[in-house]
Amino acid sequence: MKNYTYKEDISAGNSFRNAYLAGITGYIEDMKSASAADREANIMKYFTDSGFDSEAARHDFYAMLGGPLVYGEFPAAEAVSFYPVAVSGDYEIIRCVFEICGNIPFYGILFRRLDCEGKALKAPLILSLHGGLGTPELCSGLFGGSANYNDITYRVTRYGVHAFAPQALFWRDKQFGNTPERQDLDRKLRYLGCSMVSLELYGMMAAVTALSSVEYVDPERIGITGLSYGGSNTLYMAAADTRMKSAAACSFFSDRSIYDWQDVTFFNFMNTFGDAEIALLAAPRCLHIMTGDRDELFDWRHAQSEYWRLRRYWTLAGFDADRLSFTVFSGTHEYIRDDDILDRLIADLG
Repeated sequence: MKNYTYKEDISAGNSFRNAYLAGITGYIEDMKSASAADREANIMKYFTDSGFDSEAARHDFYAMLGGPLVYGEFPAAEAVSFYPVAVSGDYEIIRCVFEICGNIPFYGILFRRLDCEGKALKAPLILSLHGGLGTPELCSGLFGGSANYNDITYRVTRYGVHAFAPQALFWRDKQFGNTPERQDLDRKLRYLGCSMVSLELYGMMAAVTALSSVEYVDPERIGITGLSYGGSNTLYMAAADTRMKSAAACSFFSDRSIYDWQDVTFFNFMNTFGDAEIALLAAPRCLHIMTGDRDELFDWRHAQSEYWRLRRYWTLAGFDADRLSFTVFSGTHEYIRDDDILDRLIADLG
């Protein structure tokens, strides 16, 4: 081995390494500062003499999310299985499995409304989405409580609709099953041209395809609501699936340049589709955004500033202003307790 005669302290090159790190950090901040103008330029290209070209924007949105979603197709399950659980009041509780992408058993719970004779009643369908650490059982109160979901699924069923609560890959408590490493699986999907968001949207859309084909679901009256990550998936479903006639997204909509979580940011995301641009794809259908004034995860002021961007685009496109709402409620990171939003969600379905 060569005998080096010069020796130095291990920290001698630290200032150069630190400068390199600072340079990259500054470079990122400079690009983030410029990204707002780039997003503006990108969304404006969809505005034409005849209005806002939602379908062209939606095509590019699909491309950003990656597989397995394919623009222009509503995913369908290869097989559907129903496992009746119980009858509770006017509802039958059914565990559902939708086989997607060859052999993925996408899971959820259906709360099927019954008439006075115990038969399934023809009614609208509302998707009720849990958030991080959650399950459809938790947000539906099947454990005896619903934590910060504030009985979201139960409150939906009080309107006499069918409710479907799907499982997203967010649970962390081992009592719910093997703990998933969502971020790791998302990375692996991404280097294969897919994403966890795209996969779970595919599952929800396949479930909607299956459920909207049964005689007791009114396929023209489908809505969606959710908390936290469920609020994110509500926003993404409203953008991706035009069968959602109304959406109520709680405690997630915000400025992604501040809350740049890995699984809800995508390649070139900040230059193309922030939350406002994604939300615009819900139009001309109805969209309601809610956030708590004491939310521990998302500062309501960032949500408000993002909403004003969305509102400007919505107005510029000529969409009905009454179909868009923003509510700052008194609360923490939780589902809104006021039923006014659910009243609007149901009313939007006609």
